[in-house]
Amino acid sequence: METWISEKSEGLNIEFKQKISVSDPKSKAEFIRDIISLANMAWSEQKYSYLIVGVAESGEVINCSQSMNDDATYQQVIEGFVTPSINFALRTKEIQNSSVFVFVIRPGTSFHKVKKKK
Repeated sequence: METWISEKSEGLNIEFKQKISVSDPKSKAEFIRDIISLANMAWSEQKYSYLIVGVAESGEVINCSQSMNDDATYQQVIEGFVTPSINFALRTKEIQNSSVFVFVIRPGTSFHKVKKKK
């Protein structure tokens, strides 16, 4: 992971974000778009995708003072808006004396999309 960051290796399966939030509709929608995109790439390529929080697009590690919620909070948001469910794990990694949060997105068995409202 440190190599991806130092080489600014953002790509189809790796996305850098300075921070994320699911506390308001706009930021929640952005999170859902990002996670669906990465989940579909994981499904398409049958390899893991990564959403790395605390890193700027330039590859600079940001002192991410943001307190991340636990897996359950993000899983609840995903369950509410995405079908089928996305299988992921939320990990914390110390890089350059800063906490970086990593959504490790496992390849699924089908294409992911936003749920239709009932």
